[in-house]
Amino acid sequence: MPDGEDCLTEIAFERNIGKMGDRELLEFTARQGFSVRKEMKAMTDDIANNKKRSWTNRVILLLLITSLAITGILDAASVIHFL
Repeated sequence: MPDGEDCLTEIAFERNIGKMGDRELLEFTARQGFSVRKEMKAMTDDIANNKKRSWTNRVILLLLITSLAITGILDAASVIHFL
């Protein structure tokens, strides 16, 4: 449920939009759309970077476990438990 500040902000927003002429409203809408597009692009890039980082971390972890098993620091039962 929205709080009082959100409601007041919404009312002020509606009043400002109501005062705008056609051209102003069109420019405002275009700016809003552009702003949302930039934010979505940033989020998409962050998600792609997180996926890439996640796969890199998995590969490094598997290489670390394998190298510890080969050197004898971890025994086979421990390796199977990790995987």
